[in-house]
Amino acid sequence: MTKIIRFIRERTPFNLVVYGSYIYFVLVFRMASDILSLIIDRSYASILSWFRSLSFLFDNDCKKNVRVVMVDDTFIDVGSRSRVMYVAFEPLLRRIIYIWVCDVANIFTSLTFLKRIRAIYGSKFIVLSDGAKYYKASCKILNLKHG
Repeated sequence: MTKIIRFIRERTPFNLVVYGSYIYFVLVFRMASDILSLIIDRSYASILSWFRSLSFLFDNDCKKNVRVVMVDDTFIDVGSRSRVMYVAFEPLLRRIIYIWVCDVANIFTSLTFLKRIRAIYGSKFIVLSDGAKYYKASCKILNLKHG
């Protein structure tokens, strides 16, 4: 009698695929696997294939052309803990320009997130958000245009 071994594939949530691709883009891809292992275990080869399929989202040459930044946050589960993933997207260039994961979503974390974006891309862009009050307050503190 032969044994039948069944393999059940676990799909990776799309927001973690994008985050893993972003880590690969910013860092070395073998480090991306180690960093992502805090959230979910995936091999560096699978992260490389994610990056190849999503590489059109990431570009180094867009630093001068950022005019509009759409920011949003979403909650993700990291093991038994809940984290907040901030994402900045440039709709005219169709590029993800920054991703950041932290513990809570409030005015201090959104202020830090927007400060980091301003440090990289300057302050000549308009911030569009989903209407969360902490984005509007952070833009007012940093003298950024909020639309």
